[in-house]
Amino acid sequence: MDVTTPEDSEDVNVLPYASSEADNMRFIAANTNIPILRVYEDTSASIKSITMEYIPGESLDKVWGTLLEEQKLALAAELKQVLSELRGLKGRYIGALNRGQAMDVRKFDLVDGPFDTEAAFNDFLLSDTFKAIPTVMHDMASRSLRTDHEIVFTHGDFAPRNIIVKDGKLAAIIDSEFSGWYP
Repeated sequence: MDVTTPEDSEDVNVLPYASSEADNMRFIAANTNIPILRVYEDTSASIKSITMEYIPGESLDKVWGTLLEEQKLALAAELKQVLSELRGLKGRYIGALNRGQAMDVRKFDLVDGPFDTEAAFNDFLLSDTFKAIPTVMHDMASRSLRTDHEIVFTHGDFAPRNIIVKDGKLAAIIDSEFSGWYP
């Protein structure tokens, strides 16, 4: 991966971000071989931003239909390796890095924690979802959730729009602001 510094190129992005995205990017870069954008600087002023490496390419959702079958298979193998590396990082609580709050990514305004047990995390997930149903239904849903998953590092928004591809190969994984330790 070519690294471009802010001093010698226009190929640098400065974007608003959630408070822990730069930390997530640094953590992934330091602990895996996953291609992720290098962070040059992050600010926590009134407008939070990250100055990061620019990687040329297009998102997977835009190029999937143009890829050859062998490119799709090779890319799928690369993405399997990415997920394997992330899941190889084991955690002891559920939430963002540095014992930050957990987020229900189905509803971005639902945050709480961090959680020391999966049972407590499950209660959090059900806390907003089942307010309008009878208690017996809530209890059934609660009992159906497992509490024995391994806690692993998770991207949090692993989708084709966040996978950058160049020449049919994985160039970078982006948008890690929702990453953290999850079952």
